Amino acid sequence: MPVTIGTSGRAVTPLRPTGFVEVEGERFEAKLAPGMVVSVEAGGIVVVIGVDRFGLLVRAVGEVPRPESLTGFGTSLTSHAIPNAEDAEKRWKQERWENRVQIAFIIILAAIFPIVGGFAYGLEGLLLGFILDLGAIPFLYFFGGLLP
Repeated sequence: MPVTIGTSGRAVTPLRPTGFVEVEGERFEAKLAPGMVVSVEAGGIVVVIGVDRFGLLVRAVGEVPRPESLTGFGTSLTSHAIPNAEDAEKRWKQERWENRVQIAFIIILAAIFPIVGGFAYGLEGLLLGFILDLGAIPFLYFFGGLLP
């Protein structure tokens, strides 16, 4: 059965504000829509109010007293690209791997300046290498996009 606006589901993981929900027997990545409730514990009941590029938008059942009053109530969301839990987990693992590679690169780069400076110019070169590190890492962060 397709997921529609107003369908209720169950939080599989805590939503703070993101996590996973089960709706109509299928697991989806979900995000709490802005409202009074800022988290829902695992097992809590949620109502689907929409979809965005990250997955389903949901609210705690207490924030939606009448689901039929929601704009677009009953509208099928299956025509939209709803990432399911498997896709979300693959994306999360890939991003985690990329972040680890980027951090390893920064650590190696940060070690190179002082080592080269120390061998080439002694103590002054070592200190200069550390000073270059202080400038290079923020540069890579802001302009190189190397850190998350």
